Amino acid sequence: MKKILNFRPLLFCALSLIFGAELLGSIRFSELSPAFLFLFGVLFLLMLPPFGKKRLLSLLLIVPVFAGLGAGLMQLALSQYEKGAPSGDYTVTATVQSVSERQGYCIVVLKGLSLNGEETPGKCRAILPADSAVAGDLVVFEGTLEKKDPYEESAYAKNDFASDIRYTATARELITTARSSDIFLRLNGRLYEVLTEHMEPDEAALCYALLSGNSGAIEEGLKETVRRGGIAHIFAVSGLHIGVLFGAAMFLFKKLGRFAWLPSLALAFLYCAFCGFTVSSLRALIMCGVFVASRSLGVKADGLETLSFACIAVLLLFPAQWYAAGFRLSFGACLGLSLFSGSFSRAFRRLHFPKAVGETLSATLAAQLTTAPILLSSFGYLSVMGTLLNLILVPLVPVFFLSSLLMAALSLIFPFAAGVLLVFPEALFSLLILLLSFADWTLVLSGFALGAGGVLWLFLCGFLSPKLQMRRLIRAAAAVVGCALFAIVLTFENVVFTGCRLTVWEEGESAAVLIETRTEHVLVIDGDISLDECEDFLSRHFGGELNVVVAPDGSALNTAAFLNAREVRLPFYTESGLHETEVIFGKDFSCGGLAFSYTEGGILLLAEGVAVEIGLDEEAGGGDFFVGKGSGGLKFLLEDGIIKAI
Repeated sequence: MKKILNFRPLLFCALSLIFGAELLGSIRFSELSPAFLFLFGVLFLLMLPPFGKKRLLSLLLIVPVFAGLGAGLMQLALSQYEKGAPSGDYTVTATVQSVSERQGYCIVVLKGLSLNGEETPGKCRAILPADSAVAGDLVVFEGTLEKKDPYEESAYAKNDFASDIRYTATARELITTARSSDIFLRLNGRLYEVLTEHMEPDEAALCYALLSGNSGAIEEGLKETVRRGGIAHIFAVSGLHIGVLFGAAMFLFKKLGRFAWLPSLALAFLYCAFCGFTVSSLRALIMCGVFVASRSLGVKADGLETLSFACIAVLLLFPAQWYAAGFRLSFGACLGLSLFSGSFSRAFRRLHFPKAVGETLSATLAAQLTTAPILLSSFGYLSVMGTLLNLILVPLVPVFFLSSLLMAALSLIFPFAAGVLLVFPEALFSLLILLLSFADWTLVLSGFALGAGGVLWLFLCGFLSPKLQMRRLIRAAAAVVGCALFAIVLTFENVVFTGCRLTVWEEGESAAVLIETRTEHVLVIDGDISLDECEDFLSRHFGGELNVVVAPDGSALNTAAFLNAREVRLPFYTESGLHETEVIFGKDFSCGGLAFSYTEGGILLLAEGVAVEIGLDEEAGGGDFFVGKGSGGLKFLLEDGIIKAI
């Protein structure tokens, strides 16, 4: 039998490791997906032909061993994450790893925690007074520390798990700050100070983000343009930056001949250390190492095998990174390049595109093809203008990055000349800001959930890539069937044909419930929920106009008034000072086939002959919704579900 997929041992090891980690994690997080099991089942079947003894024996050894290893490592990571100090009041001593500035305060990620003088594992996300700390500072403050629940229903819980952020805190009193002994963090903080001292604020923030990967200092409006324009990867240290630095160093040290890779790899390693060994930089560093090792041994490097080796190395060291959006985007982009960039490049050559344009466009499209479902599931939107902006900016990254890195390094060595040295980088970033302000680049696709469609999308990418050796007719038929299945899945994920669907979200003291029928769409919000949180929730689940927004206790009225809704409902009169949205007061109301009645504990919803109480769980906190027993026959709905007539 003809083989469908070339035997790549490292690829099969990486897939098995991911399968084990995801299987254990999905069971622990209560999110086991049939689509995920189906995907890996089909991939395993594709590995089997042509049923040779060596191939079958290798698979029988690889799959259970690496799947078991992935599951074991994920269980160990979860067990470690659950450990830590209980919630309470502490004197906290820690080192600032990163800073995100806000209006009047800053959010910092702290590492090296010491609580009341006792060293504690894990990291903490804390709120400190504005301008009180930079990366590399050693801070001491008194505040209330809250231990995070790794299994809470939150869009960011898994990212916090991947980053080992086990606590949140708010400083009541900042006692002192000093400089950390971590030389790379101190250098990071000093870079920020030099840039902000000698450059305009926006230009300095962009330059610092490009060099360090920390975008926290970028002004919110500009940051939104960068994110929704699809170019955030340029300001998060990635393989693009490491590749540019490594390539430039290889050119610089070319007189060393076959030993040029030694200082080049050392320089890339030091830069990764400066950036805190982010996953994308570590992945790129490993791939550079494998590349030079392969070339030294006279072996042709295989893109998928090299990527697989990097994936195995990262997950063996940091298994929780499987749940980090950065990990998935970094490896997803490289997977797209390995699967499709060659095919796209050949197609553009046949169309007589200029070589530079064709290669840039090929790389952009290949990377976006595999990262699109990851972006949608992680952030709730997909940039429409991303391809165009990347086509313009990606070829300029070497100029921006290398010139900024060189001038920043010289400014740190010769601080008295920083004002002159940083003129050129400042001019470059001024031009970039001018480009970003020239037009509205923030058009995005949002307001819908992919669900199992994301897994199906990635499966189709792998199934239709040239790496699978299939006849054109079979490939075309698979594409048609796959697209039809994707459209069906997407429709059923986002359209309510019968009954009433509830989608529940909660984060700390904030909560929201989206109630949908075929014609009515009602959002109930409560607690400390912000407009950004509401918009993020809706971008993942709903893209139209809401019929009603309900704020049961009035605390979220100002947020409700700015949402895209026909009316806002409250049980009692509250002065808002807002007149653009109609605010209606009253104990009972209806919306199409939905009837609502305010109760002492929350709201009673009557739909399809079923009564569901959406109330406030006093034990869990003022903003936590639960779906509990109502006065009619009830189907319990703890997260997402459908109310149907009984």
